[in-house]
Amino acid sequence: MIDILMWLCIFSSPILICILVRKKSVGFKAWLAAFIISWAVMAITVLALWLGYDLYLSYKLELLDIDGDGSWSNKEMETWTEEDHNTMKRYFGDGGRNVFAVFIFPIFSLVYSLLVTAMYWLIANKIRKNL
Repeated sequence: MIDILMWLCIFSSPILICILVRKKSVGFKAWLAAFIISWAVMAITVLALWLGYDLYLSYKLELLDIDGDGSWSNKEMETWTEEDHNTMKRYFGDGGRNVFAVFIFPIFSLVYSLLVTAMYWLIANKIRKNL
């Protein structure tokens, strides 16, 4: 449920930023500012979430090294629970999460912000002219 709310906030941020920016100005520079700000907010939010989760997994992996020598011995691995094994799999086997957060989502958010802010600006200008 929290994930859905998080993604809803991320994908609605361009509209909210457009509303805030249009209160100050309606020109091209205002649209450009709304576009850049919404792209940055989306990309930075996802990167921060990815980094936070990565740091959390790193912390959990450090706890698995019981003797603190920097590696996991067979003796240590025998004491791991199923959750510990899953943590290790999530950390080392989730390259898709890393690629998505670092490379794909910034590009996706750029295109998404461009489309949403442009459509919002065009619709808002059309409504303003009709009034």
